[in-house]
Amino acid sequence: MMGADLSLLPLREVCARVGLSAATVYRMVAAGTFPAQYRVQGRSLWRSDEVGAWIEAQTRRAA
Repeated sequence: MMGADLSLLPLREVCARVGLSAATVYRMVAAGTFPAQYRVQGRSLWRSDEVGAWIEAQTRRAA
């Protein structure tokens, strides 16, 4: 079941949350090291829970 705080994020918001450029995000998606986007009505959107899990994984590795 999806959580109440699940949302779809546009690239601008993803970049702001993770501190990466759009080019880097797309490069990492292509390399399989960042969650892939979903196409919704022609827009690229990321699930907030997947982006959040990626951020958590990065901070665990850095600790």
